[in-house]
Amino acid sequence: MDAIRQIKATEGVRGLYKAYAATVFSFGPFSALYFMFYETFKGLVVDNDPENYLKKVKAETEEGKAAARTQEMTFTQSMLCSMVAGAIASTITNPLDMGKLRMQVQRAGKQPGTQTAFHYKHLGDAIYKIVREEGARALFNGSLARIMFHVPNVAISMSLVEMARPQFYTKLEAIGF
Repeated sequence: MDAIRQIKATEGVRGLYKAYAATVFSFGPFSALYFMFYETFKGLVVDNDPENYLKKVKAETEEGKAAARTQEMTFTQSMLCSMVAGAIASTITNPLDMGKLRMQVQRAGKQPGTQTAFHYKHLGDAIYKIVREEGARALFNGSLARIMFHVPNVAISMSLVEMARPQFYTKLEAIGF
């Protein structure tokens, strides 16, 4: 609460949302890349799983049901696909996260009550200045920590979603969808 009061007093209400757009611009691409990689890996796993191939053939020959519903991943397969997808997406979007992070913490060096301008004006400016002042490699500082945060997060989340999906389809079918 003290931080909120100090920010409102020195920067106004807008100060509470400093780097909000940068946050959206870093999480959006991460999510898009993550799901793209996850679905790609999922397709590779499902298409190359002999059990799913047999289920697909059986469904097509017996009842003509959509093969996609019979193609399921194991919990372990889902975890592995999620982990790899999360690691790749984290690494690719680390420069966006680095710019966002720098924008969020830049007020730490600002003295209360001063009108000193912030060093980074927006996400593009932050990335440009990091590269200019520290080199392109600086955009990937903290990549390992970011990967270590995202990998378990997405692995657990998506594995639970994949395990709940069949029950969800069963409930929808039961009510006529």
